[in-house]
Amino acid sequence: MTTNVEQVAPMSTGSAAEAKDIVQQQENDQSEVEVEPATEVVIKKVRKLDMNSYATRKTIGLVLLDLALLVANMEKMKSVIAEGHTHLDFYYFVLVMLVIIAIVQLGLAFILLYVGKLDLTDKTNHWDLDVWNSIAIIAIVAVTVLQIITSSFGAERPAH
Repeated sequence: MTTNVEQVAPMSTGSAAEAKDIVQQQENDQSEVEVEPATEVVIKKVRKLDMNSYATRKTIGLVLLDLALLVANMEKMKSVIAEGHTHLDFYYFVLVMLVIIAIVQLGLAFILLYVGKLDLTDKTNHWDLDVWNSIAIIAIVAVTVLQIITSSFGAERPAH
């Protein structure tokens, strides 16, 4: 009878050294070992991580975050349009930037949904995943930079 020493963990009054000694004695002597009633030995069960499931959930989370940012940008666009070009110095610039950001975010959402559908464990998909993941990262950086530029122009007119 072979027992993996790393899988044995004492629960109550016994120590790890005692558990190792018990396993070694049992393997060497092939004799029965009496265990005190207060000592329990538990074998750990290790779950294997499914990388495809993990990657899919992570990608869906990114899509949801992207959509939340898209909704916030649509609200900002609504307020810019409500202000009108007479009350906002950079009206057309901010409006065009928000439209560009919305288009890039929608494209990013579709890219992420496509990447989320691909099977990570299938080696034939690795090249596609790599290319689309690189495109998604470029789109995320573009959205971030455009968001910073748009936010720096603000919706409020400076006080004179």
